[in-house]
Amino acid sequence: MSTAIALSEAKAHLSALIREVEGEGARFTIVRNGRPVARLMPIAGGDDTASFGMLASYADISHISEEKHAWKKVVGKKHADIS
Repeated sequence: MSTAIALSEAKAHLSALIREVEGEGARFTIVRNGRPVARLMPIAGGDDTASFGMLASYADISHISEEKHAWKKVVGKKHADIS
């Protein structure tokens, strides 16, 4: 079960909340203006790399190189040091 916590309270007490998540397996639902917006909970199995690996399939970064090239054209050579 998840405990609802206001965004402002979560921001003010994030370190303590993280300790509860790590130590006790606590789960929090962060709410803004009464609406749930995020969850803070332990990573299943404790392996964060697997979780990020799952997200990779949702990322489409193929357009980044094209956008960088277009940006360089727009701002000109003076500001084209975009890495």
